[in-house]
Amino acid sequence: AATDLVDGAPWARALRLRLRLSEGKEALEVLQELLEAKRANDDELAELGRRARAAGEHDLAIRSYRALLERDPNHRSGKELVGLLRQQGRPREAAELLEHQATALLTRGDAARAAGDMLLDLAALLGELGEADRRLVALRQAAAACPGRREIIDALLGEIRQRGDRDVQRRVLQEQLVAARGSLRCELLAELAALHVEDGRGQDATPLWEELLSLDPSRQELL
Repeated sequence: AATDLVDGAPWARALRLRLRLSEGKEALEVLQELLEAKRANDDELAELGRRARAAGEHDLAIRSYRALLERDPNHRSGKELVGLLRQQGRPREAAELLEHQATALLTRGDAARAAGDMLLDLAALLGELGEADRRLVALRQAAAACPGRREIIDALLGEIRQRGDRDVQRRVLQEQLVAARGSLRCELLAELAALHVEDGRGQDATPLWEELLSLDPSRQELL
């Protein structure tokens, strides 16, 4: 819901009346006045961002979106702002924004999925920027926030396999098995068991194969 910051002062009421009667550049100017006075509500900030972007006033649009995200890190304007920053050739600022949003959401008990989405977006952007270590951190944070979520686990394990770090791969597989169910659990069991066998640790693989076969008897032919 929009944050209602209606100010009772006559000038604020006059501004809003003027806004209802304005179009184009004049409406943009009124919305900017509300922003500067810290009296714009969420709807007005979103409208300012949309109008400013359409008018090519990108710095103003960025300011309005940032003001919205300070109130609600999960506001839909976040995607608009990330896209605008990337369009303006400022991908590192976009990455910092996603990181800040995700960190804020992780402190809330009801926003794990939204935080996971942002961390996935952050990981993809960090990959483009060549920030491999930060990408791995983002993916591990996403996996911790959303245990058992396939697209996150696939991205995380893909990054680890590419690095060839078998110890980390084994540890992540064990961590993700705690919450994994269904076909995902079968895939993780098979991968971890295969790692143990390749490393000469058949005794550790045996209980994994046994569980796998109890879940999916068709895997018998793979043994």
